[in-house]
Amino acid sequence: MITIMKIAYIASSEFGCPQPPHQIQAALWIAAQVIEGMTKRGHQTYYVGAGHSTVSATKIFSMGKAFFDLYVYEDWIKLSSQEKDTTLTNYQMKLHLYLIETLKHLEVDLIHYHTSPPVFMLPFSQYIDKPKVQTIHDPMKPSYKALYDSYRDVSSNHFVSISNAQRRFIPDLPYVATVYNGISVEDYGHGDSPQNQLLFLGRIKKIKGIKDALLSAQSASVPLVVAGRSAQTEREFMETEIEPLMNKGRIKRFGVIGHGDKVSLLQSSKALLFPIHWEEPFGLVMIEAMACGTPVIAYNRGSVSEVVRDGMTGFIIDPVEKNPTNPTNTTNPRNEGHWIIKKRGVEGLVEAIKRIGEIDRAACRRHVEENFTVEKMVSGYEVVYKKVLAKVSGVSAS
Repeated sequence: MITIMKIAYIASSEFGCPQPPHQIQAALWIAAQVIEGMTKRGHQTYYVGAGHSTVSATKIFSMGKAFFDLYVYEDWIKLSSQEKDTTLTNYQMKLHLYLIETLKHLEVDLIHYHTSPPVFMLPFSQYIDKPKVQTIHDPMKPSYKALYDSYRDVSSNHFVSISNAQRRFIPDLPYVATVYNGISVEDYGHGDSPQNQLLFLGRIKKIKGIKDALLSAQSASVPLVVAGRSAQTEREFMETEIEPLMNKGRIKRFGVIGHGDKVSLLQSSKALLFPIHWEEPFGLVMIEAMACGTPVIAYNRGSVSEVVRDGMTGFIIDPVEKNPTNPTNTTNPRNEGHWIIKKRGVEGLVEAIKRIGEIDRAACRRHVEENFTVEKMVSGYEVVYKKVLAKVSGVSAS
């Protein structure tokens, strides 16, 4: 017998849900997929947000204009970090207070948060007595630990990581599960005849590894397509280190692209370069690439080794620096040396590019179909909800 649950969802005040085309907001996008999946399964779903939302929830509650109905994104992004944080944080507070007010007139079993940054929901959570599930979409910074510890007494808070690697710096939170992000694979056509080109897809900034992508493509003598928005906060880095490389090599440059263009670029590329310089908590673009049959060449950081199968759906390369901080595994933090390609950094990327023909593109797509679909993600959250509600009621979740 199916138990119908009543679930309230809250995500971002920046846009409606899902986010508009050409805007990158992974948490909103995932929230929309989960809500629509739960609605299809017969659950009562309520989305509490801002702006105009079209997500397929049972009912939508909007507090009014979204943040970027008030601010022009291109103007806001040029503000100082302090000004950006102050304005957006203020509006996020308004959304959380609106959620509290809405719940006074709405009967639900639990609330599912997709808010960012992850610590933002904590002060408000103590004023909601219903069970709360938070999907942590951002990196768990060590500096967050003291904040989480100060709310340990709010026993109704439960947390979901989107990769096991994400838990690295705060491993003792009351996690319920790890639920990997998923996509609708049918929205990503398989490309089995790629052109002689590589692809870098994402924000054009230092932590995303744009410089290593450019250097490796040039060293391997393979054209590179770069698609994404340049970071306004890294102008000096772009002007002094990136633009000269862009001008030197066989580079084709795009800005932010829509879904159709993204799929077309993935299908026609030999590999996606993902040489990240930070602990990426998941990396949706990796599963989008593999769904198109495009192998991933990535540095061994964050979730990469959980998402990519080394030698089967791409190649994993150790970054140049050794023994990064990883409190959960101090003897061998990233299984260094266990990968097929032993060279590090750009040299490893170049070798992977030259060997990319060893990867079966059909195997890449199968990997996503078996592990990273929307259906699998929604099932994971359904299990989480039942587990949390069973804990509250003292009844077994089986």
